[in-house]
Amino acid sequence: MGALVTGCTSDASSDSVAADSTATPADTTATEPSVPDPEAPVDIEKAKANRSVAQKIEDASTETQVKQALVRTSSLRVFPFRPTVIEGHLILRGDVNTPDQYRMAERVVQRVEGVTAVTNRLTMGGQPVTEARLNSDEESSPADDAAVYHTVRQGDTLWDIARKYRASVEQIRNLNDFRSPNLSPGQRIRVR
Repeated sequence: MGALVTGCTSDASSDSVAADSTATPADTTATEPSVPDPEAPVDIEKAKANRSVAQKIEDASTETQVKQALVRTSSLRVFPFRPTVIEGHLILRGDVNTPDQYRMAERVVQRVEGVTAVTNRLTMGGQPVTEARLNSDEESSPADDAAVYHTVRQGDTLWDIARKYRASVEQIRNLNDFRSPNLSPGQRIRVR
C-alpha cells in the first residue's frame, strides 16, 4: 500500500516536471502574437482546444465586449452576431441587410479592446459578401429594391417586427415616417 502511494507521488511529480518543460515553449510563442491570414480557413475548435483555461476566459471576455459594443450601436442591435475570439483574433459571423451595416459592424468591433485582428464573415441578406457585391449594392437606390411590407397583428411591437425582418426599429420608423411607436392591428407598414 505504501508503494502504491509512493508510485502515485512520483508519477505526479514527473507529470509536473513534464508539464513545466512543455509550458516553456508555449509561453514563448504566446508572447509573439501571430495574426492568422484573414482569408485562410480557421479551424475554431482546434484553435480553442490548444488554449489554456485562462486564455479561454480572456477570449470569452473579449467576445462579450464585442457583443456589447454591437448592441450599443442602435442600427446593429437587431442582428444575431456570433463573435468568436482566439488570442485577440475576432471572427465575426452573422447576417446584416446593407453594405453600411456590414461596414459599421466591422468598424465597431475593431475598436473593442482586446481585438487585434478581424475576419469579417458576415453575410448580407443571407448571401456571402464580396467587394463587387458591396459596391453594386451601394450604387443601387432603395427605389430599385423590392419593398417588403408587414400587416400589424394584435400584440405586435416595432421591436418584434424589426427582429422578424432583420431590420432596425429606426429603419422601420424612417420608412413609415412614424412619430409614435404605437401600432394598430391591420396597419400595413413597410419593413424594407
